[in-house]
Amino acid sequence: VFVQKVEVKAQENVVISPVSVKLVLATLKEGARGNTSSQLASALGLDDDHKSRSLTALFASIIRSLQMPGDGYDLDVGTQLYVDQNVEPATDYAGRIKYLYNATIEKVDFKRAPETVKKINSWVNSVTKGNIQELISDPNSMKDVVMLLLNAIYFKGKWEFPFDKEKTKTGDFWVQPQYPVKAQFMSATNSFHYVESPQIKASILRLPYQGDKFAMYIVLPDKRNGLMEVIKNMTPDKLREAKAAMQEYTVNIKLPKFNFEYTASLADTLQELGVKDMFNGYANFSAMTRNNKNNLFVSNVLQKAGLEVNEIGSIAYAATRELIYLPASIYGYVYWVIYIADFACISLYLPHYEMFSPIKFRNSLFALILLFTLF
Repeated sequence: VFVQKVEVKAQENVVISPVSVKLVLATLKEGARGNTSSQLASALGLDDDHKSRSLTALFASIIRSLQMPGDGYDLDVGTQLYVDQNVEPATDYAGRIKYLYNATIEKVDFKRAPETVKKINSWVNSVTKGNIQELISDPNSMKDVVMLLLNAIYFKGKWEFPFDKEKTKTGDFWVQPQYPVKAQFMSATNSFHYVESPQIKASILRLPYQGDKFAMYIVLPDKRNGLMEVIKNMTPDKLREAKAAMQEYTVNIKLPKFNFEYTASLADTLQELGVKDMFNGYANFSAMTRNNKNNLFVSNVLQKAGLEVNEIGSIAYAATRELIYLPASIYGYVYWVIYIADFACISLYLPHYEMFSPIKFRNSLFALILLFTLF
């Protein structure tokens, strides 16, 4: 999903929460059957029964892990299914999504759209600690909805090694070689894990958060215009290799402060990845409702996500929603991955690396990728 979005939005900042998207798709899959289920399984990497059982258990363990309290960071994740009062969810489906993903079901009257939208926005606002106050802005978009599936994630972490605010200075971002823009650069000197990966064709630096559980990974392409190649190279195996090869160095790092949001429709991207039937009349969500009376389909998958990075730490949040409808003939109608296009000059100085030579990264337009991940 991230690769597809960056290819299309190469001139924009892109923030995607794969965990949020996957949890929504996994929750949908529990109610899907036939080809719809197979396509969702393939997108989630659940191509056979063994993988399905093991990865479903993995998703459940991730949810439990994310919801465990920790020191030095705040983390909240929630999955909610809003169901029209005229629709009866299947008992088995409700039980499975509660057990596996701690997802809850709430009945609402979508015909009373303003009240329902207010309730939905209030839930998202609560999970994201006020960072997403209005996921749904137009109540009229809800009038023909019969189900709304939401996942929201919030993370606020403090750096293990905070930046000194007094050292933050104004510097140039080189959006293009001839177009610098002013920005605030944070700087610090400390021991960080670092690696140069020829497989990924990038240098990777880890910035840990307090609590020994999460870290931000800064990925800088070796080539000036090598971002897309790096993104495609970042397979799980190659990332694990790079992570295992990391060593500690004393690093002087300069990192820009930033704060931005990104809203994306993921329907086209998911269809390009093979998830097609759930968006049309071939959708089969027969295990989602009682007596299989409702021919449901998904109209869109939308995600709103944001990221703030400052001297103390960072805040990341996302909300993913899926609108589920009846056919028109019947009813009238994760970890975060961040791509930053505007930041074009990041410099690192490693005094104990390569005979004290400074290492500088300058990538016009394509500057860095940030990965939030569990240690």
